[in-house]
Amino acid sequence: MIDAPGELVIVARPADPVAAGVRRVVAGLGGSVAWYSPGELAALNVELTEAAFNVAQRTVRTVLWRVSPDMPLAESFCDGDRSFACAEVAATWIAGLNPQTTAVINRFDADAWYSGLRPQYWRDRLQAAGIGVTEIRVADQPVPADWQWSPYTTGEPCELPEQTARAVMASVCHCAAPLVPTVALCGEVMTGCRDTNVQRAAAILDGWGVGLAALDSDADGRVHRVRVLPVFDDPSLLERVTAVLGGRLYDHCAARRS
Repeated sequence: MIDAPGELVIVARPADPVAAGVRRVVAGLGGSVAWYSPGELAALNVELTEAAFNVAQRTVRTVLWRVSPDMPLAESFCDGDRSFACAEVAATWIAGLNPQTTAVINRFDADAWYSGLRPQYWRDRLQAAGIGVTEIRVADQPVPADWQWSPYTTGEPCELPEQTARAVMASVCHCAAPLVPTVALCGEVMTGCRDTNVQRAAAILDGWGVGLAALDSDADGRVHRVRVLPVFDDPSLLERVTAVLGGRLYDHCAARRS
């Protein structure tokens, strides 16, 4: 077994722009990077012990995890075995990324993973932790005509369904006021809303293992939506995020080598 403390392990789709940017930064600083796509995880030689998490005969210490539960994790398995293999792979990596001696962006616990990482899950969890959130009304409750609907699966605002449809789908309705986007990185607000409530949300998410997230809040700083596998359409913002994140992950790799 090879102890590779100075190597960054990336698990992400081949075209993931955040992962690609982080790899460029870490490689440019002289760091070593191993990249695995989610679909090949089941084919890897993995060993999980009390002392270490070993992947492909190498001990993992630093990880960028850009994987969601709806991604295939066992593409090499036949149809009849794939579902079981995916479940086993997910459980193994959740446990393998859990030790605090391993630096992980993002480290999802079992509760979060099996929730599907939906935006509504994070909103509810933050609210339970004391974070202020925007007002929502569920199902066929009366709502102003200018409100919007955010589907549970995506959280993307869209036009309100009819009242009967809202009742059947348990629709989440909310005010259509403009939202302020915020990037949270390693427990701090990198760009966006500087309200104390949002800063606390970023710190709490980091404590739960979510080191990179995009939060939407209203003008008063109340959190409306959280995305834990954010995609950045603005090239300049993507470059800033990956530069900072890549630098921090490289620093951790370098510290493990020394």
